[in-house]
Parts: sequence; structure tokens; C-alpha cells
Amino acid sequence: MVNLIPKRLIDEVLDIESGIPVRASTLLERNESDVWEVRLRLKKLEKEGKEWLVCAVCKVPVYVAGNTDRKTFYFKHRHERGECPIKTRGIYSQEQIDAIKYQGARESHAHVRLKELIRQSLVADSRFSDLKVEHIFHSLVETEQWRKPDVRATFNGQVIAFEIQLSTTYIDVIMERWNFYKRNGVLLVWIFGRFNPEYQRFTEKDVLYNNNRNLFVVNDETVKESIEDGCFIMEANYQVPQVAGNQIEVNWESRKVGMDDLHFDKLGNRVFHYDAEAAFAKTKAELQRPEQIGTATDGLADLRADFEEFWISESILDNEDWHSLYKSYWGRFRAAGLVVDDYYGERLPNGLLNAIYSLKHGKIIGFGFNLHVEVVHQVFERYRGYLRQYWWLAKAYQRVEWINSEDASGKLAKKIERAKAAMINNHSDYAYNGRFDQLLIFLFPPLLHHMRGKPLPSS
Repeated sequence: MVNLIPKRLIDEVLDIESGIPVRASTLLERNESDVWEVRLRLKKLEKEGKEWLVCAVCKVPVYVAGNTDRKTFYFKHRHERGECPIKTRGIYSQEQIDAIKYQGARESHAHVRLKELIRQSLVADSRFSDLKVEHIFHSLVETEQWRKPDVRATFNGQVIAFEIQLSTTYIDVIMERWNFYKRNGVLLVWIFGRFNPEYQRFTEKDVLYNNNRNLFVVNDETVKESIEDGCFIMEANYQVPQVAGNQIEVNWESRKVGMDDLHFDKLGNRVFHYDAEAAFAKTKAELQRPEQIGTATDGLADLRADFEEFWISESILDNEDWHSLYKSYWGRFRAAGLVVDDYYGERLPNGLLNAIYSLKHGKIIGFGFNLHVEVVHQVFERYRGYLRQYWWLAKAYQRVEWINSEDASGKLAKKIERAKAAMINNHSDYAYNGRFDQLLIFLFPPLLHHMRGKPLPSS
């Protein structure tokens, strides 16, 4: 009998000190001793009248509860007030819940401190005027629309909103604010408290690629320089392209910059130091020159075969060694220009790779199922954004008839029809995910011949 893990109501908590949201699974799906360390620390802080982890939505402190027999753990509110949105499903939309979480992150100690650092830096620069902290800005073009930027100031007649970003999610909130400020002629600058190019969070990437590959940091060091120089100083982090053989390597550079070192792109509502888009376009053009075209792809067939053998083999490697080897393969994919993120960024779901290799080899790989149709059900439930690529490959590897023959109940056929209808109606749950198309085409070449169609291929 399968032990079902109950769905956690509190799927995300907020570290009240750092302002960084943490997935419940990150803290609770670990060794029992690690979970108990979290549980005991929370209890100790409760006795001391202190807080550490709170519900990311309602900000009530949480504690660890669970069922030790089934080894399942979850967070519960320390005090049940009854009004938390996660306990009243349907009253709030996901967009509203994300906005509530985002607002909660703004109340963390780290957020409040960084806001003060920005204020001190701007006060030091006499070119800024009308400085306001947590002050409502009413829309100039839409009635009853307003936002409350962390810090707002005017520089040479241009209103600039400085928004702090310490959380790891809420891309919809980020884009909504960017659009609001753009409509109102306000330049938006996202400020981070720290940045490490070796470990980039999704939110940092969301801001990075929306801001010409530039990120800005304000910290104690930049504040000191701002006060000493009488000029608002930030740390600019940006990507610089470099030709390496027949590939483009992405390098990170960082420097302290003042307002005179920045470009103000009012049309795109961006503020950046280094024009990465122009640099990457120039570098790509260089690669097209005849003398640059070589045999960089000669070894890619071997890479494809080596990775496939690694993935489908019954590995005797322990978990750490397996991930180390996978990381090296991912680095080679990135060097070949097949993926953008490093190993610690977004990767292809392991289950999706298992499902596609199962198609190719005609046997179940990486799943404990007896029938292949069970694998297909997993794809339809968990990887809907990749359904088109998956079903094209099912046809390419001539597995559709085999799959249909196992669908004795007809449940899969009904799912396929529902998926087709949803795609025709552009339902967001079935939105096409082409983020890894280059890698999928490389690993599974038949996919290249089927990338023209948008609807789910007919069976």
C-alpha cells in the first residue's frame, strides 16, 4: 500500500531575520535529526520570546509537527487566528497570496536595514531631491492605482523608485511593479543586499535578464563610500561575454558605480551600468566570421552518448558522486551553449528525462512502475509544459501504439483530449515550456523534425 504524504498547507516559511522565504520541503524533507534540530531551535526561541521562522503569508510564528511513524513533518501556526489566507482557499487568488508574501518579506529585519542604508546613501548625494521612504505614489495615468516603493527620490528631474529584493520568488509581483512604474514614467532600480554569481536565486535571474544583465547591491561598504564621496554609490554586477573557441563564455565583473556611470533607458524602464546586450550581440557577430567557424561541435555526439549512458545505467555511485558527475555534464552542456543556467540554477526535471529515455529505450527507466502508461500519466500531471515535446518524441520513437495498448481504462485518452482542448484555449496550466528546447533537441535529435507544430500531436 502506498503511503501518501499529505499536502502541506504551509508550503513556505519566512526567515524573519534575513527576509528570505524558505520552502518547507527544504527544512522538513531531511534526516530526522536535522528536522528535530529545527523543531528544538524554534521551541527554544519561543521560550525566549523570539522569532525565527514565520508563515510566509500571515507572519504568525510556526512550529514543527508531524507523524513520526510515517516520517512526515509539516509546519503549523503557533497561534491559530483563523484568518490566514492559506486556510481559506478560494477567497484569495494566487496573485493576491504572492503579493501578501512579498509584503511580508518587506517587514523583515534585513529589509528594514537595507532600506535605511539606501536612504543614508541618497541623503549623502545633494543631486537627489524629494526623498521619500515607504511613501505612497499615486498613478499619474490610472485612477485608484498606487504603489509604495521602499525608497523614492528625484534625480535631475527623473523620479526613481528603489525597490529592495531579498526574497526568492514572486516573479509576477516583480513584473507587475516594473509595468506599473513604466506606465507612470518612473525608473525602477531593484536593490539587493548581497550577490554571489556562484549561487544565483531565481529572483536574481528574473531581475538580471530583465535589466540588461546588470544587478545592483547596496551594503555597508557602499554606504561608507557614498558618505565619503558625497555621491550615491552602488555595487554593479554584470555579465561580460568572451569568445572561447567557437563558444561564448559568460564572465562576471563587479565594480562600484555612481550615477554618472549609469545608463538610463527610459523606453525600456531600465537602469544599468554595462550594456551587456550590445556586447553579446557584438560577440555573437564575431563568431559568425569565417575564421571563427571551426569544429567545436565535433565532440558533441560523444557528449550525447556519454550522458545517456550515465543517465540510464544502474549506477553504483553514491548520491554525492552522482551529483558531482551530473554537475560536470551540465557544465559541458553550458559550455556548448545548450543551456543558460549553471548546475545550481534551473535544470530539466529528472523525472522528465527518465520519461523520455523510457520512450527511447522501450523500457521503464527511473520509475517503479510496471506499465509505461503509468509513466505517461506522470508526465501529464507533473510536466505539462513539456507535453508537446514529450508526445512528439513518443511518435518519433514509435511508442504511441504501445502506450495506447496499455490504456485499458481509457483514462489517458481522456487526459489527452482535455490537454488538446486546454492548449487550443491557451490554458495557462498547459503553457508551452521551451526553456530547454536546445538541450532536448541535442539529447533527442528526432525532436528537431517536430518543433514546428503548436498543438499536442494527434495520436
